Amino acid sequence: MYTERFSIPFLAGVLISAAERQRPGLGPWNEKAQQHIRSLFESELAQMKRQFFELFDDSAYWEKVERTLLDVCLPRYCALAQKQTELERRDYGLWRGGDLIARGAYAAAGLLVGIIMVKLPFIPIPQTWDLFAFVTMLAGPFVPDAQIWWYRRRHRKELEAIVADMQQAEEQLKLYQPLQEPRAHALEPGSGVSAESTSSDAQRNPTRTRG
Repeated sequence: MYTERFSIPFLAGVLISAAERQRPGLGPWNEKAQQHIRSLFESELAQMKRQFFELFDDSAYWEKVERTLLDVCLPRYCALAQKQTELERRDYGLWRGGDLIARGAYAAAGLLVGIIMVKLPFIPIPQTWDLFAFVTMLAGPFVPDAQIWWYRRRHRKELEAIVADMQQAEEQLKLYQPLQEPRAHALEPGSGVSAESTSSDAQRNPTRTRG
């Protein structure tokens, strides 16, 4: 097979990274945005194709790679991109968009929750731990940041899952071999097998030759 640089998972990672750099600036996710991402995939693939054919001459291999990336990787990315774009435009569903008033309310709620957890007898927190209530109060304003971090982390994991799934397509491509390669190898100098002996063996045992 070819170098890792031209494997399907590596190329999928490059395409997705390029799309993620442009996606936030495309505005609402619509047909225009989706077409822009497809054009980006195609232009990036065109550059990769030129680099590939500067080193190798295997149109069949590259056709399989290109078809996999455009027919499998691209639709999966667009589905995730649409979901993430809609989340971002709704401020991830944060209350009041996580403004100062919302953060102040989270701080007050954190203080209240901390006091309740310390005072209730069936919660295993000593009542002398009054500092715990202040800790929850200080953590409250960071609730919006935690929500944003969680959504972005989930999106990143979903994109990584696409790249990981492309490994299966790569494994299938590893089974691909040019038809001429086994014959050329069998008849190469020093292999001990000549064209005449191969032909004679085929005449003596045609069933074996057909496999």
